[in-house]
Amino acid sequence: MKTTKTMTTGTQEQKKVQTEQQSALKKQYHWPFDLNTKSVKKIISSFILVMLAFSFSNSMQAQNNNGLTINGIVSDENGPVDQVTITLKGTETRTISDKKGMFTFPEALKENDVLVFSHLGYHPQEVTINKDAPFVKVQLDSETIEILGALHSNKPYKSKRKK
Repeated sequence: MKTTKTMTTGTQEQKKVQTEQQSALKKQYHWPFDLNTKSVKKIISSFILVMLAFSFSNSMQAQNNNGLTINGIVSDENGPVDQVTITLKGTETRTISDKKGMFTFPEALKENDVLVFSHLGYHPQEVTINKDAPFVKVQLDSETIEILGALHSNKPYKSKRKK
């Protein structure tokens, strides 16, 4: 009987040694292998808090702006006009219209701000922003361009080629 008792105590000691070795190996591992639920919960909750803080700060900035986002379309008698320059009068802030004549101004504007629409071959046009109309339709008028300095000669053209 003594031999069986020593065998069971020997196997228990071996199991203890094995568990100690396994726990030592686990301590050598780094994240993400040894995460426990408490640390995961802390990480996730802090991430959620940071994201909530950013979302509230962005919504507060948008509410404090009190400006209008202006969209619109620029056209002439033939249809939409692309590459029209739209500038906030008195500033360097500007945008251009796309191929469909659509534009979105990059800054929020206040009531009574003036947008200047200009394009080569058209008269510049100024539009005052109205609080009730965030969508602007602009019809550009063509500008007649006269070419000055055209030469007129009564002499017939003579070739300088030798025949």
